[in-house]
Amino acid sequence: MAKKTGYVTVDLLFGGLTRPPMVFGVTYTYVLVNMMISMIYFVMRSDFKVVIIAAGIHGIAYAVCLKEPLLIEMFINKQANFTKCKNRLQFNNKNSYDFY
Repeated sequence: MAKKTGYVTVDLLFGGLTRPPMVFGVTYTYVLVNMMISMIYFVMRSDFKVVIIAAGIHGIAYAVCLKEPLLIEMFINKQANFTKCKNRLQFNNKNSYDFY
């Protein structure tokens, strides 16, 4: 069941086993974030339009996850490293704004 693309042989079973867990075609992490933001908006506004907005955003995420399923996780990891302080070398390589 392996496809030959150029000089690289791609096994479909390996591709399926390395995909992250998904719900309705979107990664589980994104579903949790989308549900949390939608619930907060619903509690604040008591408006059922949030269901339509959340479904539209889910559709956009579905299109993104078709191409690269781990894009949202890569974005989260990039943002985790983005908060490092630029002058951390002056503080023994620690973040000067960290309270630990």
